Amino acid sequence: MFRNSIILALLLCATLPAAAQSFRWDIEWYNSVQGMEQDQESLIDPTGRRLDNPKARFQSDLRINTKYTWKNGTRWVFRPRFQGWANQYHYLDTDETKTTVTGEASLPEAYLEGDATRRLTLAGGLQNYQWGPAEFISPTNPFFHFRRDQRSYTYREDGRFLLRANWSPNSRWSVITIAEPINNGQSFWIYEQKFKPKGVVKIEYRGRNSLNYLGVASGTIDDTIPFVGEYFNTELVPGFSIYLDARHTHGSAQYMPDISPDLLYDMVYVRNTETWNTLAVGGIRWEGSVDFRLEYVYNSYGMTQEDMLAAFQSAVPQHPRGDENLKRILGSGRELLGQHYGYASLRMPDLFIQNNNVFLRYIQSLTDQSSTVQLAWDTAVGDAWTFFAEANYSFGDNTQELSALERASGQIGLKWNR
Repeated sequence: MFRNSIILALLLCATLPAAAQSFRWDIEWYNSVQGMEQDQESLIDPTGRRLDNPKARFQSDLRINTKYTWKNGTRWVFRPRFQGWANQYHYLDTDETKTTVTGEASLPEAYLEGDATRRLTLAGGLQNYQWGPAEFISPTNPFFHFRRDQRSYTYREDGRFLLRANWSPNSRWSVITIAEPINNGQSFWIYEQKFKPKGVVKIEYRGRNSLNYLGVASGTIDDTIPFVGEYFNTELVPGFSIYLDARHTHGSAQYMPDISPDLLYDMVYVRNTETWNTLAVGGIRWEGSVDFRLEYVYNSYGMTQEDMLAAFQSAVPQHPRGDENLKRILGSGRELLGQHYGYASLRMPDLFIQNNNVFLRYIQSLTDQSSTVQLAWDTAVGDAWTFFAEANYSFGDNTQELSALERASGQIGLKWNR
């Protein structure tokens, strides 16, 4: 009720365009066909019923981006989204096929932002507010979490309800305070746990070169676990940068595999306040005729290879509590299940022809050696259309992290922009 009242108040503000100094808008319309390979050898979902992922999908996704600017500089951003899906499911145990058609209207972003003084900016509402130098993950940002499909062409992160204050005493320094007092209405990302408010204060210094910056952050992550963190990016020579983003907590709150009285593994929620943990990503970047990144991720919150195998064993269909344990693995409270990862990405713009991009991304779990590769391509078709295609494939067996839940997927589509 509280969240709905706030959004209603913001919507009422948007009905006053006459007072606006300027009004800008654009439309993005995505239409795509997606497919996923089913794996009869899957340890977790050999029939296709448990994860219930569609074998084939047609998706239509309309995104409207609007921005009012009042004479005093106050900005109102409103970005509704309308989606429709036609899904085809195939269940391997009975060779049954099912088709569904669904639709949804949502509001990923809607917020007010304005300058209280020359040096202080305030904002409130549903915002997708990101920071950090790395491409793969941003440890010092506790409001947004790693998603396996976050680099998909059609992926869009839903905003969180944030209250934000940016104070910049000069062009070099900024102090940013962010609070998330209420949930955005989505299911909480840790299974069976309730949302709790959290916040961050971060201080950032930027050099004359915008690629040279250093920041420190402190606040709380989920379940009110306190954290401190730091991040930096520095350009050593033109085009070549190194960077780091790290978070440290005294404690953790997540699901762990444990032996139950019937001698079977179950996923149990553990709130630990005794140990120090770190999630960190460090990397190098080359920006020239191509954009290349190489990153290493350290995640002491993650499971060992033995713990991960125990977790997957708790979620097999034959386990009497397997369905519940599977949900706890998918919502475990970890950004990543394992402890060590390598990540590489390569973007090649205007390859052979103008107005096109080719992406190659590769992630490998250094815990169990499973890996996933993505190849993506987009190219302009006339002034308003963009054709895009992507394919993903995971290497490893059915007990390894990156190959246990998905083997292969892909999509092709068209985007119209006005």
